[in-house]
Parts: sequence; structure tokens; C-alpha cells
Amino acid sequence: MIKLFDNEMNEIEKSIIDYQYDLFPLDNFSPFGLIMDGKFFPTSEHAFQYLKFEKTNPEVADMIRNALSPYEARDLAHTYKDTRDPNWSNIKYQVMEKVIKLKAEQNPMVKEALFKTKDYVIGEMCIDEDTDWGLDRNNNGENHLGKALMNVRKELIKVKVVSIFKDEYEEKKFSDVCKKINYGSESNNSYDMISLEEYIEHLLGYYRYPIDGLDKRRKERERFLKPWIKNNKLKKIINDTYDFAKDVLKCDTLDNGYCRIDVDDDKSFGIDLLISGGGYSDYIIVDNNNRYVSDYIMRRIFGKSLQFNIGCDEIERETEDEDILSFDYYYYIYMQGFSKNIKEIKENMLGKAKVLKNQ
Repeated sequence: MIKLFDNEMNEIEKSIIDYQYDLFPLDNFSPFGLIMDGKFFPTSEHAFQYLKFEKTNPEVADMIRNALSPYEARDLAHTYKDTRDPNWSNIKYQVMEKVIKLKAEQNPMVKEALFKTKDYVIGEMCIDEDTDWGLDRNNNGENHLGKALMNVRKELIKVKVVSIFKDEYEEKKFSDVCKKINYGSESNNSYDMISLEEYIEHLLGYYRYPIDGLDKRRKERERFLKPWIKNNKLKKIINDTYDFAKDVLKCDTLDNGYCRIDVDDDKSFGIDLLISGGGYSDYIIVDNNNRYVSDYIMRRIFGKSLQFNIGCDEIERETEDEDILSFDYYYYIYMQGFSKNIKEIKENMLGKAKVLKNQ
């Protein structure tokens, strides 16, 4: 878990910044993909573990890149650790910084999360008390992950403030200039219900990174989606997403810029079009009411900068042995980065009751 500290390593109170909501994008396991050397990686954890084997065991490297989750990517790297780059211990910190920088440069929400940390010390609190990458329960450790995040923050914030606030950057403190940056999302959204045809076209034609042979790959995607269309699964996704969006608009914390909806466990999954290349063209989260909620349609409604993902609260459980750490995990759907015209969206959507009927 990422946390913030002052220069004397006193933890910053949650009233100033909420770790789960504001800092989650900085986690290597958060679902923010990146392109590195022409290849797409679902998370920065995938990319970091991939680079351990890129030169020495390309087969394992590809297994890691295609792993279904960052946890699987990490476990694969551990399983085949004897075949990783023999020089890894000498380059791993620079590699981590490189991966974090790519992730932040390609994902506005990650860059925004870095900017929000201002000039606080960033620390990674490790469950296994890995004091090389993070900190132990007494806030002691090398904290190399935190240092990498801070180095990237310094580099990216300089680029932005020097270009926008050059004179002030030369005169004022780093933290003062950070406050001038506007984090609001543009009103680049459409809350009118998407048609089935529009949604199918997105699933067939959207690619997260450049790819060759589009005609052939489109046909492969059409074959894959055929049963989804036939059994009305895509219509269910559309209807469920707009129904879910209305619940979001009733969320008590929406005026504060975020919404959290608890779920029983981690049920998220992707509409997997990796078989035809180009990465996921949508990402679906299933809530407690068995509603299939589309990441693409949610961003279409609330704006392209919407952060929509599964989060997890990690609560330490009391045990009889103080030396044994045990945790309970509580999952939730978390959203922030709503479009500036959220009032207009609310006024229009809560008064509409359109449903796509099954054929």
C-alpha cells in the first residue's frame, strides 16, 4: 500500500489525502496499462517482471506479459527466477523508474495522482516487510519503490510547471506551484444511451495500440463476438451499465468527486479480444446485483478521464501471535475523475428510463 509522509517520516493524515482513492493509481498492481518497446502491458507489474527475462528467457517473458493478472505475473517471475537476467540486481531500480515513468506519461490519472502527492515522501508499506522496495511497520527501509515514484514525480512535474508556470517555478517552492495545476476532466462525454450497433463497432474496431492486419483481425473479433450478440449478452451489458450509472449519480460522495460501491469479492473480468491482438476493447466489472458494467460505456457517460476499477481495503486482523500478520480484504468498485458537467448528466439521466429490449 502506498502512503505519504512528511520529511521526518510522520504519516500524513487521511483527512489530507485518502490512500485508497487518491494513491491507488500509483500501485504497480493498479489496472493502468502501458506500451513499452511497441508491446502492451496490462499493468506496470507485468512490465517490470517481463524485463527480468526479456534477454535471458523470452518465452517466460511472453508468459508474464500475457498473464491474466499482476499477481500471476509476479508469481511467474518468482517461479522462473533462476533464469532471469544475471545483472538484474544492478539494474532493477533504474528499470522500475523507467516503467513507472512510462505508465505515468501514458495515463493521465496516474500522472495526476503523482502530482497530488505534492512534495511529500512517498512510501510503499509492504505486507512482507520488504525493506528493499518498501518500509516495515516502523517506517524503516530503503523504500526504492517510493524513491522511484518521487524521482518520476519530480521529472514530470518540472516538465509541466516549467512549460506553464516558468516564471513562478523559478521563484516559488515546488509544492506551491503544484497547487496551480488544474486536475478537472473535460466535458468529453455523451450520456445518451449507446446503441447496440455503436457498441459492437467499438468492440470490433478499437485497439489499444497500433497493430497490423486489421481486416483479418476484425473478422476474428466478429467470430468471437457472435455468441455474445446471439444470447443478448451485449444488450445486457449496455442496459446494466446505464442502470449502474444511475446508482452512481445518486452516490452521496459524488459532490466530493468520487463514488465507492462495495462488492462481495473481486469479480472483474475483461471481454478478452487478445486472441485477435490489440488488447482489450472493453473491461467489464460485475457488481453484487449481477450487473455487467462496461468501462468503455462508463467513460462514454462520465468522461474519458474517469477512473473506474476494482479496489481493495486491506485491514489488519488481530492475532494471538504479534509476529504474525493477518489481513481481511474488502473489495469495492471505485470511481473518480468525473466530467465537469456532472450536474447536467444527473439532470438528464435520472429522468430517463430507456431500455434496449431483447429480440
